[in-house]
Amino acid sequence: MDAVESYLLDQKGEEAAIMQELHQWFLSFPGVEARLKFGIPFFYRKSWICYLNPQKKGGIELVFLKAKQLDDPESQLKSRGRKMVAGMYIYKKNEIPYEYLEFLFNQAVLVDLG
Repeated sequence: MDAVESYLLDQKGEEAAIMQELHQWFLSFPGVEARLKFGIPFFYRKSWICYLNPQKKGGIELVFLKAKQLDDPESQLKSRGRKMVAGMYIYKKNEIPYEYLEFLFNQAVLVDLG
């Protein structure tokens, strides 16, 4: 078992379910790897693409590292004062917006590949 899988197994409740689901989903994309950095799961190809950040008040923030370079027509990504990164909150596993995430993630991979 790698460090990310071990981390995910240590999570509790709905946050654990969301993170495990997204972890498997991101790894289904060709060439994507997961690594634990700064104590949370990051997803890579050439460089950091996104990460999953559990929130103290519940839910997970899915953060894209190069969000300013992504087209976000639904304005789901919020920078909250951060210069490069922006994220969206997910509170329930059954509310994961897969279609929109696929749109964002495919763009993020293209940006990552340069």
